[in-house]
Amino acid sequence: MRSAPSSHADASHGQQIRMGHAEVHYREAHAVWEKLEKKFTNLRGMSFGWLVRLNSERINSKRFIRLTKKAERYGLPALFSPLTVPQLAMLQERSAINLKMASDALRLYVVINVSIPVALFVLVNQLAPTFFARLFGTIEPISILFIAISFIATLMITTWYAYAGVHQARDLNYLLVNELASARLIERSQARDDRNGYEPDPDDPDTDDFGAADNEIDPGLIDGTGSLT
Repeated sequence: MRSAPSSHADASHGQQIRMGHAEVHYREAHAVWEKLEKKFTNLRGMSFGWLVRLNSERINSKRFIRLTKKAERYGLPALFSPLTVPQLAMLQERSAINLKMASDALRLYVVINVSIPVALFVLVNQLAPTFFARLFGTIEPISILFIAISFIATLMITTWYAYAGVHQARDLNYLLVNELASARLIERSQARDDRNGYEPDPDDPDTDDFGAADNEIDPGLIDGTGSLT
């Protein structure tokens, strides 16, 4: 008759242990995210490479290779390797939210600093066609040129800064999507080998580290559209 309270206490203790483990896993993933935020900054995304090449580094077919090289430059393999699949999934979801927020910030910036000033200029010019002519007529031409260049340069730099945030957020999201897909593939391959009782042969050159032949593809990993599930 006294076993029920003991069982309940054991279950409660086990739940507390599981919650404690979950909290530890969350903190580990969050610590990685904080490091990622310091690496994928707006300033670091303001690259001058396109000025040298006269085109974007993502314009040809090797864009994915360049993206993975960026992961190596930023030291991401060392950050990602200790993480579990659920931790990577959390980071990937967070990166998607981060990308949406960066994109919204860029759109808001363009509306406030470009669309609204242009609309006001057109409206004032319609209501008072001679207003700007009289205003600029009182200013020296060299001063007008300086003001125009300063305004355009400030607008371009700040827009570039905002876009660099979107660029960095998008790259981080792509890299986490790729890392999560790779981790899931490895996890499923290992689970399949465990179910089949497979033990890799170290003398077999056609066997990789995951216990699967290089030319084998598990049909269970691919859905009807030919995509990884």
